[in-house]
Amino acid sequence: MNPSRDVYCLKCATIVPREQADQIFKTGFYKITTPLAICIKCSHEESEKIHIEINYEDFNDIKYREIQAAL
Repeated sequence: MNPSRDVYCLKCATIVPREQADQIFKTGFYKITTPLAICIKCSHEESEKIHIEINYEDFNDIKYREIQAAL
């Protein structure tokens, strides 16, 4: 572990190289030697999950009928 090059991912609870961080927070960890972050892998998983939830929320039976009627 190299404190100046590593970050702590809050989602997967691991220390990863700074290059693998998607978002680094301004607060610290381990007495402010290792920044808190979200790694790219966890960020990607979360964005896919949010995208799916939004799609399901936007979809309803009335919109489906309108689309089918237009076809």
